[in-house]
Amino acid sequence: MHTNNRRFLAEAKKDLELAVIKSLCRAPLSPDELHELLSVAESDLIRDYGCDLYMAETVKQHAKQEQFRLRSQNQNTPHEDLTDLYPDKPYTRTSPINELSGVKHRLSVARQQIRRVIREQVQTWAERQAEMDAWEKKLAATLPKDPSDLSKADHEAVALVFIDEYGLDQADAFFEDDTNTLAGLGVQRDDLNLVGYAITHAQNKALQANIAASPNKKELEAIGGSYGPVEPREVEYLTYQPIRKGGKVVAFQIEDSETPWGTMPLGHSTFTVNDAWAKQHGTTIDKIISVLEKGGATLRKKRKPIKHSPVQYD
Repeated sequence: MHTNNRRFLAEAKKDLELAVIKSLCRAPLSPDELHELLSVAESDLIRDYGCDLYMAETVKQHAKQEQFRLRSQNQNTPHEDLTDLYPDKPYTRTSPINELSGVKHRLSVARQQIRRVIREQVQTWAERQAEMDAWEKKLAATLPKDPSDLSKADHEAVALVFIDEYGLDQADAFFEDDTNTLAGLGVQRDDLNLVGYAITHAQNKALQANIAASPNKKELEAIGGSYGPVEPREVEYLTYQPIRKGGKVVAFQIEDSETPWGTMPLGHSTFTVNDAWAKQHGTTIDKIISVLEKGGATLRKKRKPIKHSPVQYD
C-alpha cells in the first residue's frame, strides 16, 4: 500500500475515533467527523471501537441530531462540505430529511412515506401548509409551557401523540422524521432522546404482552434463541427446514425475513434448533415445529442432490 493511502486511512480512523468520543459527550461534530460517523453501522462501533449497544445507539442518535443541526446551520451560512447532507428532493412534511432513509430496515414505513409524498404532490401549497401547521400545533399543545424542561410524563405524552398518529410499530421512525420540528418548538436534545426511549419502551411492553398472552411462550422463546422470544405474529415470516436422522426429526434449521412492520425476528440470521436447545426451554422439537406450522411459517423441503458429470477430454 502506498504511503499516501496509509496516511489517508490513518487520518480517517482518527477522525472516526474522535467523532465517537465527541458523540458520547454530545459535543458538536465537524462536517468531516459527521461524514465518517454516518458511514459506519452500530455493529462496527461495537466491534471496532469498544462500544456496547447503548453507547452505539447514543453515537448514532447524536450523529442524526448533528446532521439536523448542520443542515439548519447551512440554511444561513452555506458550506460546500454540507451539500451532500441533503436528499435530492426533500419531500418530508416538516423537515428536509430523505423520505426513503429507512427503506432498507423499515420497508413498510417507507411505503407509507411514499404514499404521503404522493398525497402531498396532489395537494395545493395552502393545503400542505395547513396540514403542517395543524401537526405542529398538535405537538405544541402536548408540550408544557416551558418545553426546555420536560418531565417523564411529558416524554410519555409526546410519545403517545406519535403512537396515536402513526401506530405503535411505526411511531419511532416517524418520530425521527419530526425531531427537527420538536427542536424548533424548544425541546432539548436530551428530552428528544427520552421521548424516543418512551416510544421504544411502549413497543417493548406491547411485545412482551403479546408473548405473555400466548399459550406457546416456551416455543416462541426457543425459536427466538439468543435474540429473545419472537412474537406470535412474526412466526409467519420464518422459514424452517427439518433435519432427520434415521427417519426422525432431530433438529431443524430456521431463518427469518423482514416483516411488513419492519422487524427482523431473528436479527437477519440462520441457526439450528436441536433437541438439547428445546429441552433447555422446557419444550420439544415436535411442539416447536407444530407452533411453526400453525403460525404459517414456510417449510423448506430438502433439495435433491445435484449430480455432476465429470468433464470429458478428448
